[in-house]
Amino acid sequence: MGNFLSFALVHKSINETKKSILDYSKINQGDYKTIPEESIEKENILYSKLKTLDKQTSIVLLPTFSNELYDCSKSLSSDQDAKVLAAHVYDDDVWLIYLFDKGKELTRYASNPTLIEEKKEDWRLDSKMMMYTYGISTDSLDTFLKNRENKKETGDVTIELFNFLKELHYPIDIIQDFNFGYKSLLPSKELKRITKTFLTVDDLRKTKKYSPEVISLSNEDVNELFGDEIDFISSYQICQTCGVSTTANEYYLSIDTLCFQIKGSCISCGGQPNLLLNYGFIHKMSEVRNFLNK
Repeated sequence: MGNFLSFALVHKSINETKKSILDYSKINQGDYKTIPEESIEKENILYSKLKTLDKQTSIVLLPTFSNELYDCSKSLSSDQDAKVLAAHVYDDDVWLIYLFDKGKELTRYASNPTLIEEKKEDWRLDSKMMMYTYGISTDSLDTFLKNRENKKETGDVTIELFNFLKELHYPIDIIQDFNFGYKSLLPSKELKRITKTFLTVDDLRKTKKYSPEVISLSNEDVNELFGDEIDFISSYQICQTCGVSTTANEYYLSIDTLCFQIKGSCISCGGQPNLLLNYGFIHKMSEVRNFLNK
């Protein structure tokens, strides 16, 4: 797995930015003070960290695999009537930026749109917009991008991103010093209270119903554990030989391998039930633990 990185450069003070993030979180998941214990993942926006760049600019470092960069940055821009530059590195393959002002997206850029299955024309940077926003020369920026596209720039996408920010006169030495100055959005005690406990197979082995053998599940059990994924599960209840829907489906949990299994018989083909799905349930560890302790 390569490097993932998400952050937003917000042209407001750190205190104003902190308040806006908490307001954004409150709108989407309620006040953090009322969030139930052990109910959020460490990729939640509440795990963000903040740092001051100067008196009127702050940086928000989002959790590694957060998917809220765009929405959160747009919200911060709108809420604070401010300029926000959001930046992301995806798996050491591509870097991208979004520029917002007063809640409106002004332009965007991706170093290699095809790697994120996007059209190149949708990610063409508006250099003139950058000039008006940052007071920089379009010639300098266009030359940088042309050199990058001609592969004269380094192939390290994270370095490319910071070189781009340098063109915009951001203090990249402060931004990329991730071991100094960043402070958590919430107190550690509060984060500990609301964060889900990381469960392992050993935790499941301590439950009441644990068995080294597969555990049979009823239709009701499947709905209880995987109700939000039932359409996905149903799509696999098809005979792999003739493509006809299977019948007499059997459902199992294999605790030691952390897998949910479906076996089914086909009326057309007959024979013994075949394994139709072997599906990892690591994203359902809490639900499975609770089920096994009933």
